[in-house]
Formats: sequence, C-alpha cells, structure tokens
Amino acid sequence: MNPLRFPQKLLEDWAVSSQLNARRNAMLASTALAQHRAEILDVEEFFAARRPHDHPHDRAAAHG
Repeated sequence: MNPLRFPQKLLEDWAVSSQLNARRNAMLASTALAQHRAEILDVEEFFAARRPHDHPHDRAAAHG
C-alpha cells in the first residue's frame, strides 16, 4: 500500500468539499440578491402607483 495514498485522499476530498461549499455559498448569495432585487422592485412599484403621474404637458404649463 502506498503510504502517501491517505494524505492524497484527504487532499482530494478537501478540494471537492471546498468546491461544493463554495458553490453552495454562491447559490445562497445569488438567491439572497434576487430576493433583495424583487423587494426593491416591489417598493418602487408601490411608490410609483401612489405618486402623481408626471405628464410632459403639465411641466410645460407649470413653466409657462
């Protein structure tokens, strides 16, 4: 049996585990960012629906 096999296996397992954890963290971050973007859009739509609509002819009349 190769005496270096055990440390080599540990190193290979660490690399795979590290990659899986990094991928999981990236997916979680991506999901959190998508949720945050959706919340921002909801808030923008909420306020847009409640502010007076700005029409170009209203601005021209105001500057008279």
